[in-house]
Amino acid sequence: MVTKSRPGAESKSSIDTGWGLIYRLNTLFNKAEDSSLSGDFDKWNFILDRIYINLCYKGAMNIVFDVNEPNMMPTKVLEIDIPNEEKMVFTKFRELMRNIKAKSMSAIRKRDKLQYEAYKEEHYRVLMMKDIWLRKIMMERGLYLKEYEFDKSRAMWGG
Repeated sequence: MVTKSRPGAESKSSIDTGWGLIYRLNTLFNKAEDSSLSGDFDKWNFILDRIYINLCYKGAMNIVFDVNEPNMMPTKVLEIDIPNEEKMVFTKFRELMRNIKAKSMSAIRKRDKLQYEAYKEEHYRVLMMKDIWLRKIMMERGLYLKEYEFDKSRAMWGG
């Protein structure tokens, strides 16, 4: 792997940085598991956001600059965006979470325990779908370690 440490200088990394990403994602997923099992939905959601950020490391970003006309030099940044369908899905999850939280707060203000519990279940369902979606992205990118399958017909050869 070639990395640039300073302009014009190239060096080779002595380790595969993909392993670092895999370990980081596994650590985050362990924390997400703990948060989900303890019922800490906010912490679970924040950890899932960090996992998403770690999965967005590849690909270009759209950056729009305001340009000075005479010399065509950028003067300021107007917009920064990640242009892909994963961002659209992530944004939809964020929208769903915001709506559920608003409805939950409304149910609390109205002291409607039944409605609050229904929103809490919906909150859990959305977080679970977000968790599954992130795991699927990880699988698509080959960031899971190989799953082991035992095949009796290959037992003689270590299969």
